Amino acid sequence: MKNEGFTLVEILVSIVIIGISVSSLSFAIARGIQHHESIRLKHAAYLDLKRFTEFYRSKLAAGYAIDGTHSPAQDQYCLKTRSTSQDDFGVNATDCVDAQRTYSVEKVERPGYELSKFYKLKTWIRYKENLNGLNEGGWKTLEFETHQIPIK
Repeated sequence: MKNEGFTLVEILVSIVIIGISVSSLSFAIARGIQHHESIRLKHAAYLDLKRFTEFYRSKLAAGYAIDGTHSPAQDQYCLKTRSTSQDDFGVNATDCVDAQRTYSVEKVERPGYELSKFYKLKTWIRYKENLNGLNEGGWKTLEFETHQIPIK
């Protein structure tokens, strides 16, 4: 009498191998999603910091005297990362993370030169990178430094 088919041990071993493969694949997909979200968040912070820097550069160019280090909003604000997602009710919702914007202005002059006055503007944004609970997330920082001459 000839037995055909698989034994119980062979079936169990194949199920374990398939389970290990699926779990490693799902881990790789989760890490890829986390990396994508991190890049999207950094891009949103970059665009927000760019707008923030241009706003204060225009104030300096217009001749407003700003000096020192300031944080316009002393507390945290919501950094919008996506504005096209929809919530459970079909309304556009915005995903946001905690962030802080700060700027520092230093007036630089060379004595004896009338047109040598310029401002060194440094702006930075700190944002919390907690990607939908996928990681603990810490505070990340992006910085810009630029020079601006006042236009008279």
